[in-house]
Amino acid sequence: MKAKRRRFPIVVKRGSCSVKIYRDRKPTGTYYRVVYHIGGKRHRLHHNDLEKAIAEAEAKAA
Repeated sequence: MKAKRRRFPIVVKRGSCSVKIYRDRKPTGTYYRVVYHIGGKRHRLHHNDLEKAIAEAEAKAA
């Protein structure tokens, strides 16, 4: 049985807060960007592993 394919961007929501995870495909590999806003400013974090990106997004959304 095939694994279900993920669609991007992934949105992690906790209450009124939402954090998005975008996928960047480069010749050197795949990167995941965690994007969130604090105080009107956009913050972006980069991860090589999707599981780490999801964990970071859940921590920021909490």
